[in-house]
Amino acid sequence: MKRILTIVSALTVITVVGGLATARGAKRPSYADVEVGEMELMDPVTTTYWLGGPVPFQYRDVRPTARYTNADGTELLTVASHHGNVRDSVSEIDVQPVEGRCGPCQTVEVEQFVSGRGVRLGMTKDEVIGALGKAGSETSADGLIQLEYRIRKPKAPEFLEEYNVPGYYGVYTFRDGVLVQYAFGFELP
Repeated sequence: MKRILTIVSALTVITVVGGLATARGAKRPSYADVEVGEMELMDPVTTTYWLGGPVPFQYRDVRPTARYTNADGTELLTVASHHGNVRDSVSEIDVQPVEGRCGPCQTVEVEQFVSGRGVRLGMTKDEVIGALGKAGSETSADGLIQLEYRIRKPKAPEFLEEYNVPGYYGVYTFRDGVLVQYAFGFELP
């Protein structure tokens, strides 16, 4: 059964269909990924819905972070908030394999953490480029290849203004031709 939820405020209309949030009003560039699963960056409603409750941020880093594993405990999702964000609002996302013990971690009952553009660990570089388009830069060092996507004003100003942020980044890391980590989000104001 599809769930349909529409939330209307003075500034924003968000529609959740089958649990997935639709993008906000501004047209975002094809490489700007702002979702994992049913959670959209800077949207506490979809975040708490998908994660199953308030985000248990820990304050042991420069910014508050919380960690989650997928259902079988093989993938780690780290979400970060910027100081001054609305409660349960996530500004940055990082997905990588679990190495060692994950504590404290919550569990999200999904098989794999998949971004809104369909990016998931284990993809090839060509598959990621097929999902996001050509990267702004590509670097390689120590057996790793990184694709980077960045948005700063004046490029895509409507997209950045809609989220009220100075910039966006996406970094996709490959080892032996396979995606082993991806991170994306908004730059600190």
